[in-house]
Amino acid sequence: MNKRTALLTATCLFALATHEGRAQDSNLIKNPGFEKGKQGWKLKDKGSSLVRSPTHAGSGALKLINDFTGKKAPSHDTVQRVKGIKAGTEYLYSVWVRGEDVQGIGAGGKPMAMLSWLDRRGKKIGRWLNLHAPYKTYDWRQMVCHCEAPPKATQCDVYIRSWWDCTGGLTYWDDFVLQKRDLSDRGKLLATFQAESADTRQGCTISSKKPGYSGKGYVTTAGKTAYVEWKNVSAGAGNHILVIRYSQEAGRRKWSMLVNGKEQGKQKPIPTSSPEGWATIAWTAKLKPGNNTVRLLFAKGIVGPWIDRLDVYAPAR
Repeated sequence: MNKRTALLTATCLFALATHEGRAQDSNLIKNPGFEKGKQGWKLKDKGSSLVRSPTHAGSGALKLINDFTGKKAPSHDTVQRVKGIKAGTEYLYSVWVRGEDVQGIGAGGKPMAMLSWLDRRGKKIGRWLNLHAPYKTYDWRQMVCHCEAPPKATQCDVYIRSWWDCTGGLTYWDDFVLQKRDLSDRGKLLATFQAESADTRQGCTISSKKPGYSGKGYVTTAGKTAYVEWKNVSAGAGNHILVIRYSQEAGRRKWSMLVNGKEQGKQKPIPTSSPEGWATIAWTAKLKPGNNTVRLLFAKGIVGPWIDRLDVYAPAR
């Protein structure tokens, strides 16, 4: 096992849940741990610099200064252009961060690791994905998101940024990863059930305001006890992979799946880090012949996850 693979399987703040998809193939980010100096990265100004200590692993890291004074708006950036993105493919994007007395004002005051999808001409597609570093002082921790490359995406920019309202402190960044998710446990797609066409929706509303959904819209929770339930899920008897396509900008609260009233387990979806981002989460469940009732249940108080659809796959052979 090489260093990058080991980092993904290490114990971390955001441990990847069963069936959420491990990363596969090579890391698309060049020089992800800054061991080769600036190679692959563009440091836009003196707000960012390479250091040999502290590092998460290896011999290099990047230090980012937070120094907004209220009189001017510095935007310190370090960026890399990444080629070889495939539209419609799901990726895992992660980075390790360490904070020293990080101060800021509101959401704009958090230094960020960002990802911007681009078409073949370099034109930006949709909104950035944002991984917000926490305030105050803390040791190395990993930030992770799952993200589906949108239509026409062929490349992306990965950023480290200290933006407006970042008023003080330092952050250190190391060991970036951008890899395809391993979804090889999913075999043939057998059936699809849209969330807006579910038989029952409690504590949810239907919307179509944001892009990227399939069908005629998506369902979003409203903060109360909520669930989406399909009563006509039919794909043959036996074990299947039940996949929910979702978007969730931040936060990790438990979701449950029930099949014919039987609990199939609780999971905490990995955020998509943008309300325009999409990803999938899966459960293995046994279906009976004919129609089955599948309920996706959200922990009380969850606001904002978008549910696009339920896909039923045969297990891969």
